[in-house]
Amino acid sequence: MSDSVEIQTAKKEYKLRSATGTYIAALGKGRISNTITMDEEKMTIQTKPEKKSTIPVLYYEDITDVRVSKKITGYYIFYMAVALLCCFAAPYAIVLVPVFAWLGMNRIITISLRSGNQAVLYSGSKKDAEEFVAAVKNAAKLPEK
Repeated sequence: MSDSVEIQTAKKEYKLRSATGTYIAALGKGRISNTITMDEEKMTIQTKPEKKSTIPVLYYEDITDVRVSKKITGYYIFYMAVALLCCFAAPYAIVLVPVFAWLGMNRIITISLRSGNQAVLYSGSKKDAEEFVAAVKNAAKLPEK
């Protein structure tokens, strides 16, 4: 009997999920969920809902830049305005403004490619976004800024 040894590449999987209200939805909460599978040469992105998908497969050699920006979703901006108006009747409602800002904060991860196209991913979690961006920069051999 001969034993065959298979060398498997280490695949990493990241799950990023946006804050509630990232887009207007008739049903549901308006969240975008991304499952990113990273292997040796590319990353595959599965997006739910599918109509919010940008680019399904990205090769590391094509990535030129990865940027993270922050944005508060429209739903929570509305809630913050209502909380500010409620402060006239109940001054303690001011406490709700930073809570709504925290709940509605999205990290927008923009991955730029050589072709000029951009893949956009959303994360409601700062920790998840930082881990993913560090992994992409490492895989694409981009310099840290």
